[in-house]
Amino acid sequence: MLCLWTTACGDVYNSGSSYKVNFGCNVSFSPYNVAQSMGQFISIRKNGSSKLLITKMDGSTHTQTLTEAKLLSTYLGLGGLILGTPTLNNDNLGLVCYDLACPECNLESARVQFDDKGIAKCTRCGNQYDLNNGGIVIEGSGRPLWKYRVTQSVDGSVQVYN
Repeated sequence: MLCLWTTACGDVYNSGSSYKVNFGCNVSFSPYNVAQSMGQFISIRKNGSSKLLITKMDGSTHTQTLTEAKLLSTYLGLGGLILGTPTLNNDNLGLVCYDLACPECNLESARVQFDDKGIAKCTRCGNQYDLNNGGIVIEGSGRPLWKYRVTQSVDGSVQVYN
């Protein structure tokens, strides 16, 4: 009973969400390569039934058509993905991935938009999140951004999953 009480109160959050994620890319090649630079992030979301829209921090976009096989195995969480390399709290200099949807609003349409400093803001509730520091809330309230597992191979292949 005491164990249930201590986990029910306070600000203890599960870092992963229940939204299915399975995405692969190669960060050796454009447009994904910018995600390897410290402090740089890209967003990845579906754009139509068979395309991905990749947006860089400077606002430039790239559209990628998925093969039918890739389409059947690609899942992007609730609102899409944010992939990048933070400048803070990143001892292993590895890539991190967050859900593009605001966890406070918990709606596919409530996506965060981020600036060139790595601050993501929800246009619906106004919460702001620090992409360079674990996706924590820096303005507003609630939990940090949903975070997904990322593995990277020496050849630049990246897999995001939960």
